[in-house]
Amino acid sequence: MGFLDAQFYWPSTPFYMPSQSLNPLTLDTGILRASQGVPILLGGTLGAVTFRTTGVPTPQPLRVSYRTPHATASARPALTDDQWVDIPVPAANTTYTVTPTADGTPGGAKRVVVPGDVVWVTIGWIGSTYGGIGIWRTVGSTYTHDFLRYSYNYVDGSWFIDHPHMLMVGCQYTDGKWVKSIGGDRAANYTANETMLQANLSPDEVGLKFVAPFGMRVAGVDLKHYNNGANIVVTLYDAADVVIATNTYPARFTYNAANCYPFIFQAPATLVAGETYRVTARPELGASSFYYYDYAAFYLGAEDGGDTTMKTTRTDLGAWTDTPNTRVHMQLIVTGVPEGLEDSMADTRRTLAALQALLADNTTGAITAQAVRDVLVSVHPENTVRSGLLAALPTTGRVVGDTYYPTDAPAIYRWNGTAWVAHGV
Repeated sequence: MGFLDAQFYWPSTPFYMPSQSLNPLTLDTGILRASQGVPILLGGTLGAVTFRTTGVPTPQPLRVSYRTPHATASARPALTDDQWVDIPVPAANTTYTVTPTADGTPGGAKRVVVPGDVVWVTIGWIGSTYGGIGIWRTVGSTYTHDFLRYSYNYVDGSWFIDHPHMLMVGCQYTDGKWVKSIGGDRAANYTANETMLQANLSPDEVGLKFVAPFGMRVAGVDLKHYNNGANIVVTLYDAADVVIATNTYPARFTYNAANCYPFIFQAPATLVAGETYRVTARPELGASSFYYYDYAAFYLGAEDGGDTTMKTTRTDLGAWTDTPNTRVHMQLIVTGVPEGLEDSMADTRRTLAALQALLADNTTGAITAQAVRDVLVSVHPENTVRSGLLAALPTTGRVVGDTYYPTDAPAIYRWNGTAWVAHGV
């Protein structure tokens, strides 16, 4: 596999600042509703919205809606709902997943979006009827990564910006895919938890389990940690727990204060798209220890790496324990990506029924480069193999069906399913 040089971290993590925390926004007589802008990266049809309540509610019907940007002040939401759904009696400390439609009913028309749209997810009381309930939001800094790192509150008939607070809302397309949260800050509870990892305690190894979204060359891992005198071993495993790359860093080389540090493997590793891996860190010996940091998320599907990237731990090289909706603050250091799409794609033959299902709906970008390749391989499975073998034949000529006719050679070549075979003229 050929690689182009690159340098970036994957997956992206929330930009942690000491001031960041979770804090509920109370909707009551003062703030009737709140709205969060969600940038759209891929076109499609929006389905569900996910958010979480808190507090002891004063029950009144709560409305969740999609709104367009204001016609003359596009940085804030419009005054009317485009699609909505009502929650008759909202409960406290509850995660809601609801689907706004054009008439507020399950069968109503859903919102169609295109790349570049901004959809304002609005939560609040219906008309002038209000109760009291809390909606979870992040309280961050001006350095958070997320686009539209602010929300709006509706007070006394007008929208007022609430910076740098972001409502913790997530949107999904009708096919179940999440609208990505750029930077992840809006999706995550990024008050980092600090946990000690010691070599003679349980667990003694921690990291990330993930599925590689594309082929990549990896040089190491960047780990947020506080070292307490440990030599730190970093390891990259494949799905069968075979060590692909590793290195051990003496304690004197790493931080004795909470910070990120790059751990470089002894040799780069090559990861294959679609394969499962684990990257971990552990203290090397005895009572030595270090502190690592993790954070929770309402919906990891909206973050870089999706639902398949999560915290993983184990003890004494035993069985793994995976923790969904939680991630360790660590990132792969990527130094190369495949030169072409073909380098990271497989040749998969599909049945006619599978092809029809694959190509039936392209409203959310389902027809990918891999899907097109699957079609070609399924219709003409020999093409992928035999085109690569043409290089050994005379360089000018033409293919007609299963026969290759060279321009200036006395023989023709026929494809027998595995190779080109010369036949006299």
